[in-house]
Amino acid sequence: MTSTNCSIGPTGRRPLTDVGRGGYLGYDGGLFPAASNTDNPHHAAAGAAIARSIVPLGPDGAADPVNGKIVYTYIGISLTYLDWWVGSPNPDVATKDSFNYRALHLPNINPKLSLPYAIKGEKVYNWTDPTSSFWPDMINILAQQGVTPAQVQVLWAFTPGNGVLWPFTPGNGVRPGPDGNSFPRNAELQRDGTVRMLHAILQYFPNTKIVYLSTKHFAWSTNPDGSLVWEPFSHDSAWGTKWAIEQQINGDPALNYDPAKGPVTSPWITWGPYFWTDAGTPRAYDGLTWTCPEDVNVLNNDFSHQSPAGIYLQAGMLLNQMMNDPSAMPWFLNNAGTPVAPMAADRSVTQGQSISNTVTATLLGQTGEHHSEGYK
Repeated sequence: MTSTNCSIGPTGRRPLTDVGRGGYLGYDGGLFPAASNTDNPHHAAAGAAIARSIVPLGPDGAADPVNGKIVYTYIGISLTYLDWWVGSPNPDVATKDSFNYRALHLPNINPKLSLPYAIKGEKVYNWTDPTSSFWPDMINILAQQGVTPAQVQVLWAFTPGNGVLWPFTPGNGVRPGPDGNSFPRNAELQRDGTVRMLHAILQYFPNTKIVYLSTKHFAWSTNPDGSLVWEPFSHDSAWGTKWAIEQQINGDPALNYDPAKGPVTSPWITWGPYFWTDAGTPRAYDGLTWTCPEDVNVLNNDFSHQSPAGIYLQAGMLLNQMMNDPSAMPWFLNNAGTPVAPMAADRSVTQGQSISNTVTATLLGQTGEHHSEGYK
């Protein structure tokens, strides 16, 4: 039975960051192996070394320190586009709450950095399928902004849902059992889909070196009919992302990023911002909350996409990571610039800089009947 409103939850599930050894149905929590929220030191060091190797590239993918670009964009759909760009009433101009705008207005941003938008969410896509129209459509959107596939070196993959079976049609997901739990099957689907996505990334964007992975925030929906990404799937999918990262850390050839160890089959991967927390309950790890209706769009019974405050929060979390993570700082920031303190990853929307819920809804095609492509 469909249920979509702010009264849902908490579910009693804990975020990955708050789960210890064997703490969830016998599975280790934490963002990384051994129930840790800190990356394996060898894996982290490799990411920092790769970051230092990133240089501006020309359209043919050759190093070009004068006219080249360091291209960082995203894999995802409407949720990702909102955080990255939002689009404002003019899709060619990023709003001031977005990651793009806030990053490019830092005083110490790398002047060679390019942050184009990609897929906006107008269609139903499967980014885990290398034959999907997702890939040529993304390439075409980047081309319209003067970016070639050979110039892309870094991606943020904010891929909500189970990341595999798309669209979510009746019977297409793994529904909860009698106890309301879909774990671990949905997490396994997310893990396997993430691996396929990473392989497709190298097929279409062969110079990609780093991919940051994020999964969906809490959705105030228990709708099993396919129109929304409901709980517990948003919770479960993060475990699959964790397991994919662990596969790479553990040396799985299917996710090898090091040419010294054999054929390169994947970029180096790590977590981007981890957004999930249980229906307004603060995370023990960092105190993060995600509240309804403050952080989610409630127009037309959405309860899934971010509100303007939610966009500001998530974009701020991504920005803070890029300004402080050793795998990002060498290429994201201009070392010759003046260091600045990270922007607050909070819900404070500066007066005159916010978008309205009405604009958000319009961008997602939610002004009338529900559109399947708007609910990802």
